[in-house]
Amino acid sequence: MLRRSLFVSALILAGTVGFASSAKAESAPVTFTGTVGASCALTNAVAGTVAINGTGTALDSAGGTSGTIDILCSGTTAVLSVTAVTEDAANPTTGATLDATATAASGTAAFVAATTTPLTPATSETVTVDMTATAPSFAAGAYNYEVTVTATAN
Repeated sequence: MLRRSLFVSALILAGTVGFASSAKAESAPVTFTGTVGASCALTNAVAGTVAINGTGTALDSAGGTSGTIDILCSGTTAVLSVTAVTEDAANPTTGATLDATATAASGTAAFVAATTTPLTPATSETVTVDMTATAPSFAAGAYNYEVTVTATAN
């Protein structure tokens, strides 16, 4: 029995030493893939102001200040448009005719004319936003309007 134990012990010792020196390292690549969809990010919106014109028939950013917004689009093409101009129901004079434009480096998009302008994909642009409210007259008070600018990537 002792002989058998010695034999098994010697076999275990020989296997440990023999196999330990023949261990090999292996490597394999791990691949990552992904897809970036066409999209636009609109950030850093800065409010503009409107002021009454000389005849008292328009509130516009030409007499105040333009608003701005930064736009960055991915994709192969992108288009800028003005999709809405709304007035606050609490404005002292409501029912004015509203129009707005958004001007990028490539051109101008207009609300009433329903025109669009292309944007340069993968390039951040600061777009200038202007608006006009026209009415026979405007009562004294504070006025609030909202212009919705839309950037669509394809």
